[in-house]
Parts: sequence; C-alpha cells; structure tokens
Amino acid sequence: MTGSLPPAPEPLPHPVVDNHCHLDIADGPENDQWFTTEEAIAAATEVGVPRIVQIGCDLPGARWAVEAAGAYDALVAGVALHPNEAPRLAATGDLDAALEEIERLAQAHDKVRAVGETGLDHFRTGPEGRAAQAESFRRHIDLAKRLDKTLVIHDRDAHDEVLEVIDSEGAPERWVMHCFSGDVDFARRCLDRGAYLSFAGTVTFKNAQRLRNALVVVRIARKEHDREHFARGLRDGGQRRDDAGAEEPKDHSSCCHAWRIPRRKFYEGIGRSGPCFAHSPAGLSSAAR
Repeated sequence: MTGSLPPAPEPLPHPVVDNHCHLDIADGPENDQWFTTEEAIAAATEVGVPRIVQIGCDLPGARWAVEAAGAYDALVAGVALHPNEAPRLAATGDLDAALEEIERLAQAHDKVRAVGETGLDHFRTGPEGRAAQAESFRRHIDLAKRLDKTLVIHDRDAHDEVLEVIDSEGAPERWVMHCFSGDVDFARRCLDRGAYLSFAGTVTFKNAQRLRNALVVVRIARKEHDREHFARGLRDGGQRRDDAGAEEPKDHSSCCHAWRIPRRKFYEGIGRSGPCFAHSPAGLSSAAR
C-alpha cells in the first residue's frame, strides 16, 4: 500500500471488539491507498482491536463477509440486505430470492454471528419503496430470532416506524440500534425494549447536543461504537469515561470513549477479551457490546 494515511493512534488500554465494520468498502481516494484485508486486520490488531465484525449490506457484501470470516481468525460476520437495497430488489422481483440467500449465508458457518444491517431508511427511500423495506425488515427479524443471531438495525428518519415493526414482530434477544440518531425519549424507548445503542462519530459534532443528551441516559451498558463512516478523519482525543456518571464533556470527542462492560453477552462468543470501545486506525471503529 502506498500513499499518505494518518498515523495510527496509541494502543488502547484494553482489547476491544469492532462490532460494525465494512472492510469491503475502501476508504482511500486512490486505488493504491486502499487497505487490503490483511493490512486492515494487522493495523487494528496493533492498536488493540483483535476482533472485527464484518457487516454485509447486499448480496455481494454478505457473501464476502461470510468468506472473509471463514478465512481470517480475527473476523466474524453479519449478513443482511440494507434497507435501501430492499426496494431495488423488489422492483426487479428479486427480493424473495435475495432474502432466501441471506438465510443460507446466515447459516454458512459458526462465525456468522449477526443478521444486519437491516431496518428502515426514510431518508433515501421514498414512500414508494417503504413497503418493501418493512417486509425485508420483518423477514430479517424473524431470521435473527430463529437462528439466535444478534440483529443490527439501520434507522434513518424512521424512529417510530422501526419500533412499530419491532413491537409487532417481537425483538430478538440481542439487537442494536446502529449509528443511533434519536433523542433522549427515543433512546429510552429503545432501551426499554432491550436494545443496545450505537453512538458514532456524529456525537462529536457541534450541532449534535441531542445525541450527547441521549448518550448520557444510556446508563445500563448497552452501547456499541460504530465505524467512523459518517465522521471520517475524527481522531482519538478523549479520555475514558464511565457512562454511569457521564456528563457534558468539554471535549466532545470524549463522548465516543464512554464505556461500561455489560454483564450480558452481545455477540455470543464474539470476543476473547473483555470489550470496551474507542477509535481504531484507518477509519475502523471499535465497539462495546
């Protein structure tokens, strides 16, 4: 690999599990700046991220996630159709077949640990595609429950609708609201239903006070930190904080470093060490479970 990349952060004080990563989506502006899978795993391991959950968002991505998890000890996989993928497949009559393949991939081997990311996206999909999104979401929920997998939910501008589907279908034992974007009230409604919440790099933005307020109420250790897909270039700058006593930090980046280790497993058997979360190199995230 050539080209200029930011220096790696200092190694983390504890090993972490990155529980939402897209290694198949290159971050570099030029082809010769992209990480290979081996380089990404090695860079993450060097700073204390020895375990990564590779998330597939479409059929090619899900196939690759399953294959990669089988090939690399550091990886486990999540498979699903992204909510914006569902209407496109429905329009061509391919949604049912795609969902059937996702079910097969979810059972490919024991390193496929999650069903996701699925959910609802009312920002990029208009009213004409939302029925297909909801049907795909329901099918993924059913799959996660039947196979006892963690459900990973993408929710964009669809807070109430997501919970309506969860309430009607019944939540699986383990589920995470990926890249949480709601307020305090929505956070509490999710937590009341047993969800884990993801706070991504957006929580550091100056106009994201409602996200920081929501982070403060997450006092029962159901948090995971997403890859910095929406906040590329943010660096590790905060100190570790106990979320049970979280308050408004002077340096908003420290919000991304609050953690508390939960007593209940998140991804069953996913990690070898006690998890926490913080930034990891080259756009990879770290996660609490």
